[in-house]
Amino acid sequence: MSKCESEHCFLPKGHDGLHQAVARVYDIKLTEAEVKRSVEDYLQIAQNQGHLTFLRLNSGVAFMPSGKGKFYKIQLCPPGTADYLVIQRGNVEMFNITQPKISKSLPIAIVTFIELKKTKGKQSPEQVEFESMITSFNCRYVIVKSVSDLEEAL
Repeated sequence: MSKCESEHCFLPKGHDGLHQAVARVYDIKLTEAEVKRSVEDYLQIAQNQGHLTFLRLNSGVAFMPSGKGKFYKIQLCPPGTADYLVIQRGNVEMFNITQPKISKSLPIAIVTFIELKKTKGKQSPEQVEFESMITSFNCRYVIVKSVSDLEEAL
């Protein structure tokens, strides 16, 4: 459709081809760096508002200068570790079976590990192993390819 036939179109006149471009906006392929930037912004805003706290987890090895021309080797997280750790407040309602009207709300921590992937990214074998270990501790593990994935998970 090169010319707009809709009276409700918000695009300027002479916008040949823009409808197709707007329709394809949801097919945009994001790089992992773009996903990381948007996820980090979202998490930072949520943390600033007091909804959660998060940590960026880095795997591998880092070398720090000792001040004498030498470097200290620092082991970071193991390979396969998720990109972020998110902790949120939650509550569990405890009910007394013999007295159903009596309940008690207990505070809990909701722990979520977030692995970022580009639009068509796949987990490495180490990441699959890490996910298995984390879920065995009843923590959540989420693969995030967009901010909407993150919003849905949290």
